[in-house]
Amino acid sequence: MRKLLIVLVLIVPLGCDVFENEQTVPVAAIGNWEWTHSAGGWGPYADADSVDYTMKLTLHAHEATWYRDDEITGEFWITERKKGWQENSFYMKWKDKKSCDLKGRYNSAENLLTLSSAGCTDSPSHYFKKVSH
Repeated sequence: MRKLLIVLVLIVPLGCDVFENEQTVPVAAIGNWEWTHSAGGWGPYADADSVDYTMKLTLHAHEATWYRDDEITGEFWITERKKGWQENSFYMKWKDKKSCDLKGRYNSAENLLTLSSAGCTDSPSHYFKKVSH
């Protein structure tokens, strides 16, 4: 019995660290986002008023879904920001590796979200505003 108690005392603190679900997306950024525009990279500037489709992004703590005209165009796993990235940034990895992974950056002062390539230099950045309810 004493050995079991010692094992439990040693394992329980480790188990909490191993299974801890650290928040990866800032809490205020979780929710629905509407696309406003895309710019940079090799593509032309495009904004929501100049195209015949809509795009939105739904962020959860560890996953995200990107929609175009209410159809899923991409699903992501979200992990912690990379070393050297600014506060309120997070890494978005494609679940099916369609394209370059993304770096999400939440601007709390303006309640804006920017998605840029996490590794490709010729990809545009995408800008979103929070959907208010």
